[in-house]
Amino acid sequence: MLRYLNFFNYRNFLYDLINYISSLALFLFIFMQLKKTGTRGLYSRFLLRNKDAGSRWHSVATAAEALILLLFAAALPTWTFTRPFSMLFYDFTGRTGAVLYFGCLLFLIPFFLPGAFLLGVRPLKTLDLSVPGFSLSLIYFKLACFCSGCCNGIETDYGFFNYRTKRVEFPVQLVESAEALLIFFILMKVGKKAKTGTMFPLYLVLYSVMRFFSEFFRAQPDILGPLKCVHLFCIAGALLGSAGFVLAEKYGERIDSAFAGLYLRIEKSLYKK
Repeated sequence: MLRYLNFFNYRNFLYDLINYISSLALFLFIFMQLKKTGTRGLYSRFLLRNKDAGSRWHSVATAAEALILLLFAAALPTWTFTRPFSMLFYDFTGRTGAVLYFGCLLFLIPFFLPGAFLLGVRPLKTLDLSVPGFSLSLIYFKLACFCSGCCNGIETDYGFFNYRTKRVEFPVQLVESAEALLIFFILMKVGKKAKTGTMFPLYLVLYSVMRFFSEFFRAQPDILGPLKCVHLFCIAGALLGSAGFVLAEKYGERIDSAFAGLYLRIEKSLYKK
């Protein structure tokens, strides 16, 4: 495990550096999806009405919209409710950060909806486009955990030496990074034909199932037979995701159409003024 990286005698923590890359990857993915699909918010549509505005300003507006979506999808949930939520289970879970990620997924929807409303985009359709980026950023996040020596695996006779615990451990972080890569490819493949609103519940199911199996290789205390506390969160996540998938298949397009109609009425009233 490599903890530091030196640039011109300046020591960089790889955990922080890779996490910056993780956030950047998510931002660029959302930006490219918005550009590729032509999903436009209020800023982009305003520039399109202005014939003097060049394509460069359309890209700037799309980047601003992607940044706002990133803020409401990842940053705000973590800064406000996710950390207090995870602290409720901090000791009970063996002080694992897994609950932090589940908390972020739990609070993502309530924050993403007002973010989409501010931009005037269809919330579920835009979330569908953004969801594979969550898995993409998770690939880097797990690599950061590996470099930091946190979220460590079980002690084995093979694997990697952890400078924190001073023992050789199974590289479960690398396994979970590979799982995130697999989820990313699945979502990109399925997303082309997925119904409106089904991508996020599908991601929740896939992540919960894969995390359920990799959790057996983590150095966390068992609480129910061979099961750890995070296993219970995985089961709950898979059930919630399955229920959300069924609801989204039935009502997703209807919800998005209602939001689109509301945006159109607001936009028309603004341009009249």
